[in-house]
Amino acid sequence: MFFEVADITKGLPDHLRKKNIRAIICDPARAGIGEKACLQLCRLKAPLKLAYIFCSLTALSRDLMTLSANGFKVKTVKSFDMFPFSSHVETICLLEKM
Repeated sequence: MFFEVADITKGLPDHLRKKNIRAIICDPARAGIGEKACLQLCRLKAPLKLAYIFCSLTALSRDLMTLSANGFKVKTVKSFDMFPFSSHVETICLLEKM
């Protein structure tokens, strides 16, 4: 098991593409990771679990459409009110690529 911090929006590091990755946690800024990074994740070998933490429902909708159209299935979605008295929620999606 190993852990690595990387900015996936700037590209998946080459050495990670060659490893047998089984799980990834993404906790990006409000803009999400975007289509390019989603497609990089989709090119990784299955099986793969992805925990994606969203703070924007717009980014959630956009990135989940890209991921689900390219092999990922949404397994669980949970929302958390981390900012009481505001319209912001954190949403965690567990996705799986088989």
